[in-house]
Amino acid sequence: PHSHITAYADTLGMVNLEGTKNFEEIQERIREHINKVNPEKGQWIMGFGYDNNILDEKRHPDKIVLDSISEYNPILVAHRSGHMGAMNSLGLIETGINYETKDPDGGRIGRVDLSNEPNGYLEETAFTTLATKLPKPDMKMIAKQICIAEKDYLSYGITTVQDGLTRENEWEKLHYM
Repeated sequence: PHSHITAYADTLGMVNLEGTKNFEEIQERIREHINKVNPEKGQWIMGFGYDNNILDEKRHPDKIVLDSISEYNPILVAHRSGHMGAMNSLGLIETGINYETKDPDGGRIGRVDLSNEPNGYLEETAFTTLATKLPKPDMKMIAKQICIAEKDYLSYGITTVQDGLTRENEWEKLHYM
């Protein structure tokens, strides 16, 4: 048998929101992640996999929903399609999205009713172009995630691990440890 500890550790950097039924459950999962990972102030928190179609609220989360989670960390959650998502107020500030920001070609920035103020919802190119603006995890964070992965492995009685596919990227992560 083999494992992929670095790939598993990479997933620990994001909150799995698949199957969430309402905003409260989204908030709860993100808070649990924050408690487990203990991110530094200002570090991005990212979640993926919510589906507005199955949420009780029948709409996308917005900055009000996400602001209640953390005032110290920018938060971005991605819809299960990967074509839309939402950010908290700090995320909007960090990415420079404000009331003066125009909708990009092929995209839409959600607005607070009867205003130009962004509500946190981003669609298509307004969402998908964010990847180039977001910081990549640094080696310190990657090392922290690998340590958490090791503890998870140990909780299942796995005492010997290796990486089943160790390319340059994976080796760099392991070498840093």
